[in-house]
Amino acid sequence: MCEGDDRTVLERVKYLWARGHSRVARFVAQHFPERQFLLRSRGSVNYVGLSPRTQILGAVGIAIFGTWFLFASGSLVVQSYMIDERDQRLTDIGQAYSSLNGELTQVQQRFLTATEAIEAKHDQLARMVDEKRSIEKRIQTNGGPNKKKNSTSAGNDGLTSDDVASDVIMPRFVGVGGRLASVMESQSDLIAQVQDRTKSNVSDLETAIQVTGLDLNRLLPEGALYGPAMGGPLVRLPNSEIPSRVDDGFDQRVQALANHLSRLSGLESAVQSLPLIPPVQHYYVSSKFGKRRDPVTRQWSMHAGLDLAGVRRTPVLATAPGVVTHARRKGPYGKLVEIDHGQGLKTRYGHLHKIFVKKGDKVGFRQKIGQMGSTGRTTGPHVHYEVWVDGKPRNPAKFLKAGQYVFRK
Repeated sequence: MCEGDDRTVLERVKYLWARGHSRVARFVAQHFPERQFLLRSRGSVNYVGLSPRTQILGAVGIAIFGTWFLFASGSLVVQSYMIDERDQRLTDIGQAYSSLNGELTQVQQRFLTATEAIEAKHDQLARMVDEKRSIEKRIQTNGGPNKKKNSTSAGNDGLTSDDVASDVIMPRFVGVGGRLASVMESQSDLIAQVQDRTKSNVSDLETAIQVTGLDLNRLLPEGALYGPAMGGPLVRLPNSEIPSRVDDGFDQRVQALANHLSRLSGLESAVQSLPLIPPVQHYYVSSKFGKRRDPVTRQWSMHAGLDLAGVRRTPVLATAPGVVTHARRKGPYGKLVEIDHGQGLKTRYGHLHKIFVKKGDKVGFRQKIGQMGSTGRTTGPHVHYEVWVDGKPRNPAKFLKAGQYVFRK
């Protein structure tokens, strides 16, 4: 490109710039001319002038404010729509929940109806079995060999009505009765097995309590002594409303099993409150309960507990749940913890190195309450373990022996 061409382009650009500037100037002069506002006050006249620049800035400010206002209004409208949509969804969810709840109620009602239908079928089956027995009796009474046979009927191939009863009706009832008998026999076997196991468990727990020397009737609740609690006024039913029984002994066996289960439940509840385990896992008995020569004075004395010796700081555990009634030093016991297990039962743990509970604490079975030590009147690290019943010390070895019947591996 030559110098002449450059000059031509530059001149054209200048021309376009001048033309655009002229148009802008005419637009400003036409729409934003200089304006003056007259102000009269107390006989004097003043005026305020607005230059085109000020008017343009004001117009731009108004345009920006209008744009912001429109955007904010649109945002509010959108948010309001979203809130309405969310409320609608919540309403739909609530209606769906109500619908599902209604369907659940209908399902429950259908279940109850089905249950009643099954019970009705069971009663019907029982009546069929009774009818079957009645038919058997009538056949045995009326079907002797010397009885004259009735005339044959069409389609029976020479069979009498008695033959039809014995060959057609009886197999049906025998089949129903056989299946029912099989079900009842299976139920009876199951009841017998459960009852045998329950008796064995009851026997073990009763033996355990007897070994401790405690009164069995004192520990058991009244329901476990006399069976399930029942009562009410006697209202006799008419014979027509008395339900038929397929096996009268079945209910008796069920009731007997219920009584054994009730007693077992009572025994388990009683055993849970008894201290039947040693307070330490690893130990050897260094001194038994009863008369002994005192380890310090070598004179005969009464030893009210068991001395369980072991390694110092061995964890000492609560032998049964209860409430801590003493947790500090007590004379020759040294650091002592005493736990009340209810029904007159208490345990004591003496000569502890440390105590981890305080008076009033509720402790659970095998909860850590301290460490084995040799505080107080002692010749070495061990736990002096006592069991008290109604304010009198009992031999803890009997309780540990009873625990062998309960905590079998």
